[in-house]
Amino acid sequence: SLKINFEHQASKQIVIDIEKSVKDVVEEIANKAQFESYLGFTLWTWNKTKTPEPLNPNLSLPQQTHSIKSVLFKRKYFIFSREDFATMETAFCTFKDAAAELTRNQYAYLTDEEALNYLSLCVYAESDNPDIKGITDHVLDYLPPSYSNKKSIFSKFKSYIQKFEKVNQFNACRRVIKFLRRLPGFACSVYDEVEVEIKSNKKKTKVDMIVEISPLTIRIINPKNN
Repeated sequence: SLKINFEHQASKQIVIDIEKSVKDVVEEIANKAQFESYLGFTLWTWNKTKTPEPLNPNLSLPQQTHSIKSVLFKRKYFIFSREDFATMETAFCTFKDAAAELTRNQYAYLTDEEALNYLSLCVYAESDNPDIKGITDHVLDYLPPSYSNKKSIFSKFKSYIQKFEKVNQFNACRRVIKFLRRLPGFACSVYDEVEVEIKSNKKKTKVDMIVEISPLTIRIINPKNN
C-alpha cells in the first residue's frame, strides 16, 4: 500500500498498482478515496528542499521517484467542471483548493474592493452559519502575498461584511470560483524574459516581457511598467 496525503483531509493508506501510469493511478486513488471529481489532479512528490513537485502523468511511479512510500494527491490544473459542484462536499473542497492556490500565487493582484468582496465570500464559504459579528483576522490568510494592504483592510472588512448580502455556503463556494477563475494571474504558468515583437508606427521593437498563461487568459506584462 501507498500513503496518500491530501491537502484538506487526513492521509490514507491505499493499495495501488504502481506499474500503472500516474494518470491511471490518480483515477484509481480517486475511486478508492471516493472523490467525486479528480479533473486537474495529479500526484506530487517532494524534492530535496521538501517542495512538492508534480509527477509526469504518462510515467509510472518507479520511473520517476526514488522512494514511493508516500505521495501527495493534489490539484495541479485549475480547470473547474460541473463535477466540482456535484455536492456540498465537492464544492467545499474545490473552494479550499482554489483559496490555497491564491495564497501561493505571486502574480494575482486584487484591488481593495475586490479583496473585500472576496473575503466576504470566503467567510460564507467556510460555514453555512458564519459568526459575522465575531469575525477574526484569520480571513486575511486568504489574501495573496502580492496584496499589500492587509494591515488596513481588516477594519474596513469588519464593517463591509455587516452589509454584505447573505449567501448560503454552496453558492458562496461557486461565487469564489467564478471570481478567481477570472482573476488575472490566478493559477497561471509564468514565463520570464519572453521576447515579444511590438509594432508601432511601422517600427518593430523587440522587448523582454513576462507571459502568464492560465486556462482562460494569456497576459503579457512589461516588467518595466507592470
